Amino acid sequence: NKDVDASRIGVSDDGNMIAFASNASNLVTGDTNNVADIFVKVLSTSAIAKVSVTSLGGQSNKPSRFPSISSDGRYVAFQSDREGDLAIYWQPVDGSGRAVRLTRPDDGGAHAPEAFSPDGKQLLFRTSRGESFELWRWSRADGRVDRVGRSASSRSPNATVSPDGRWFAYTTLDETPGSRPDRAVSYVEPFPPTGVRYQLPVADRGTGATIHPVWSTRLPEIVYSVGPGLLVTTRVSAGNAVEFGPPTIVQIPGAGDPGVRSWDLTPDGTGIIRVVETNGGLALQPPIHVVVNWFTELGSRGASTQS
Repeated sequence: NKDVDASRIGVSDDGNMIAFASNASNLVTGDTNNVADIFVKVLSTSAIAKVSVTSLGGQSNKPSRFPSISSDGRYVAFQSDREGDLAIYWQPVDGSGRAVRLTRPDDGGAHAPEAFSPDGKQLLFRTSRGESFELWRWSRADGRVDRVGRSASSRSPNATVSPDGRWFAYTTLDETPGSRPDRAVSYVEPFPPTGVRYQLPVADRGTGATIHPVWSTRLPEIVYSVGPGLLVTTRVSAGNAVEFGPPTIVQIPGAGDPGVRSWDLTPDGTGIIRVVETNGGLALQPPIHVVVNWFTELGSRGASTQS
């Protein structure tokens, strides 16, 4: 715990590493820059490394945010404004080497990583300007970037990629005629996009929204938020088309924040790692708390699950 301040985390595909942002100064020795940095915690050893150093190997005087670990577990991508713009960088997960810039946003724009493809060759990232968001992808082979799908809206896409790399899910505003103009829903599309998309099922509880989808790397299912304290899991059959099973609601106090996804799935799909407030944290910036066997702990707390 160590007074960790975090709002979003990333879990490696093998489940052994957790990346998070924190402005705590007591996680590693010599952290004196007083801004949020990116850290990686190795669960098997409890070791913590700060990875968001400058291209010269020193401390950055600008904050870093939104970590995402590459599928091969070698790098963590993150957003930083260390060079005056909100761009994406990546760094080895063990804190060695130097930060390498991956993107260059237009003036007034910002980039932040969303999800790596399973083969690690592409990174989905969001672009934003004011209240407008779009989903783009970065190619590891040549560094080129291009727009992805019909994701432009006033909602952050929060993208996730299927384990076989053939599909991706993201959040946008509901374009169904007669729907609330501010209702956020999530879709699944082929990757790369073809124009066809499938909407994630809406649960019979919650706000009617479907946001923050996360595709399980081991199980054929997607988990997403439907309201404060409410997550949904639905089975996914993705062949030539996509079919969803009935949504199952899991009540998790504190999850489902509409502003940021403060949780991630363990690779085996049976647990959740998430950010919660704990005693002694900063008043405006809650610390991180790791709960690996979240569903087991839910049962001991008497939390409810229903179809």
